Amino acid sequence: MGVGGEREASGDAAVGVGNSVSGGAFHAPVVQAGAVSGGVHTYYAQTPHSSSLPPVSEWPQLDTADPIALGVRRTRRLPGESPLPPYVSRGCDRELDTRVREAVRSGGLVVVTGAPLSGKTRTAWAALSANLPGATRVFAPPPGTDLRGLAALARGRGEESCVLWLDDLEGHLGSTG
Repeated sequence: MGVGGEREASGDAAVGVGNSVSGGAFHAPVVQAGAVSGGVHTYYAQTPHSSSLPPVSEWPQLDTADPIALGVRRTRRLPGESPLPPYVSRGCDRELDTRVREAVRSGGLVVVTGAPLSGKTRTAWAALSANLPGATRVFAPPPGTDLRGLAALARGRGEESCVLWLDDLEGHLGSTG
């Protein structure tokens, strides 16, 4: 195989497979071999990423964040009605509140799961609102956002409390998430 991922065989046309080395960075797994006699050496370089994440100080605060923008479904639009539906208590509220408070104390991840349209996002919003100070910063990146720079960003946040809000988690996982 050539550096560009092209197969070289007698009489066969080169076939590109979408990997390459450019500027010293790997852009997918790359194998180059004329003949292998002796040892095999593996070289790895992490794909560079740009940190286009906003600083924590620019994340909205919990008391001013828009729950509708975070994924809470709005009520029917009636004149004079709030777009945020009234919260209906759920059997998991006490445990969720405990887990949110524990994550605040010790760090960690709280994942709310349930059936489609069961109120997961509204329940999570109620737990945050009930258990965190209004000055807590909330970051809700769009699905597919490169979050590799998030750990460094969070380490440099100072004393600010913050929450990473990943509604519809599956949109943040995969080849680009």
